[in-house]
Amino acid sequence: MLRPKLVRSAATIHGLATLLILASGVACRPPSPEVAQAVLPTRSATPCVAHLDVSAIPAGAAIIVDGVYAAEAPARVAVSPGDHSVELVADGYASYRMTAELACGASEDVSVEMYDNTPPSLVVEELPSSVYSGDGLKVTATSSDNSQVASMALFIDDQMIFQLQGDRLRHNLDTRALALGEHVLRIEALDVAGNARDARVAFAIQGDEAPRYAVEPTATTAATSERVATVAPVPLPTETSAPAATPSLTPLAAVAVYEDELSILVDDYLPALYTDVERTGQPYPLVNHDLVGPPSYRTFRTIILQNQYLEIVILPEMGGRIYQCRFLPTNQPLLYNSRVAKVTRWGPTDQGWWLALGGMEFALPVEEHGYLTAQPWDASVSRQPDGSATVALQVQEETRGILARVEVTLKPGEAAIRLRTQLRNTTGAEQVFQYWTNAMLSPGRHGVGPELSIAFPADQVVIHSRGDTSLPSDGATMPWPLYAGRDMSAYGEWRDWLGFFGPARTAPFMAVYDRATQIGMVQATAEGILPGAKIFGFGREFNNDTFSEDGAQYVEMWSGVAPTFSQDVSLPEGGVLSWDEIWYVVAQSDGVTFANQNASLYAWRDGEVLRLTVASPADHRWRLVITQGGTPLGDEVFDVQPGTPFRFSADFPGGGSGEPVHIEIRDLADNSILEYVY
Repeated sequence: MLRPKLVRSAATIHGLATLLILASGVACRPPSPEVAQAVLPTRSATPCVAHLDVSAIPAGAAIIVDGVYAAEAPARVAVSPGDHSVELVADGYASYRMTAELACGASEDVSVEMYDNTPPSLVVEELPSSVYSGDGLKVTATSSDNSQVASMALFIDDQMIFQLQGDRLRHNLDTRALALGEHVLRIEALDVAGNARDARVAFAIQGDEAPRYAVEPTATTAATSERVATVAPVPLPTETSAPAATPSLTPLAAVAVYEDELSILVDDYLPALYTDVERTGQPYPLVNHDLVGPPSYRTFRTIILQNQYLEIVILPEMGGRIYQCRFLPTNQPLLYNSRVAKVTRWGPTDQGWWLALGGMEFALPVEEHGYLTAQPWDASVSRQPDGSATVALQVQEETRGILARVEVTLKPGEAAIRLRTQLRNTTGAEQVFQYWTNAMLSPGRHGVGPELSIAFPADQVVIHSRGDTSLPSDGATMPWPLYAGRDMSAYGEWRDWLGFFGPARTAPFMAVYDRATQIGMVQATAEGILPGAKIFGFGREFNNDTFSEDGAQYVEMWSGVAPTFSQDVSLPEGGVLSWDEIWYVVAQSDGVTFANQNASLYAWRDGEVLRLTVASPADHRWRLVITQGGTPLGDEVFDVQPGTPFRFSADFPGGGSGEPVHIEIRDLADNSILEYVY
């Protein structure tokens, strides 16, 4: 409801004003019941009236006749015959004025579209003054208008990044493409009349080369348990000599799911795409590299899963990939993202290109990233009674007729990505193909350094390719992890690029852990599920400008249905292949020696002291039992949660020169969680 107000100064008339004067005779008559009443003086005692039929855009504008409020438009206003000043007033609009001369019994139609001269309001939620390069910058702004907000736009340093129709902007900006230092973010709101309002916010991009926190070293040599907490730990019982009861846990909040948009700097390759089915035998696009233009921002739809530990960002339009995974207690990334998504000459031989974008991609039906990592996948979201949320990603592969479905699930209270993959042969014949999940990892920062360690349970590996000529040639077998006096599990020993398979793995897991950032990731399955396991890295002498705008390195961790790229799997007509795997975060654990789907263990010898660190992707109360040749070395109930591992130290007579040490983790019902022989 508009409140009447009088604008006494003259105003420029804008907009459309249509005046229709209709004579209806001279007979005077009393006002009808539907006529809006105005207390206005008459010019004679004769009960004669005239009428103003007033309509306006916007509806509800105040009608003021001879300086007196009469009604809200639209309305019929009764006046005395003669000259009258008529004014229309509405908040946010220029007032409209006219003079009407009416004879007794006459009526005049006044139809006015008032001019909107008021810009919309704009509220921008508070932004941090600085963020680390690679962190997402979430921008939220709302606008309102006396008429209607037409659009909102986001600018960085006066370059438009994102625009949408409507009055609410919610956008997650990938900061990897921004240079270090100061930047200005500008939000602009525009209404349907063309009035604009903007707001500017300064922020800075910081480098992330240094660790954001440090782990204090421990020096205990007696049999004790130690904890380093980066998130609030579950209180420990005062006595641990007797088994403790299972702690009562507060019900966990359901996983949050929401859609968003993300702007990414991408090489302009879309105009360079073409197909050549006759030559390649497949319908997927090829790239004319000579026509690829300079990078520009592209905006993608995202689906985001979030609990108290992880934020997972999925790009359905880019192969359904998991683009980002962030450990929220320390705000550290796990997956690598290129500052500029680059079109490379890598990828399948018959396709001749691959988009170096980063994240976790799903590669099929051929080796070397497959055909579909830059193609759109269908996506749908579902929820489970326990509060879990699942994004189901699906695509129909055209050359083999394989219907691929990948379900990405995040559970409450778990720092883990759970994947359930199903491959279905929808054709009437047997199909031969490959399928690989490839995670590009740079735990804790943008890029990896020499402090990265690789846990790969094998005595020997098969070389896929290598740039370091001091290593065995492609296809040869190499001892792992020690070769020619070098510990190849330490990334600092990698001189040039190296990729290797583990067809003879002794356990179904692999992991990377960066000791500089104290965070890493484990991939694990049940025994005998996924025979394929591959590690690839660039090495310190490799120039990574081909795959990265800034030379940053990452390590690829591949899991697949075939042991190596040179082997395929087959599905009969209507056949289905499905499996589960888990990718979980390990933080503050110093490293990974052994892992399964439940927990990871880091074990090392410090003189005559055995040190252990136990990490888990969820909150648990477990029991640690350690024996050597029947002699107990430790028996303790402990709590563990993501980011807060359990640490144990025990006397190790002889420094490990005697019998092997048996390490077992059990739950309080005495079920085995993890076993390892050191």
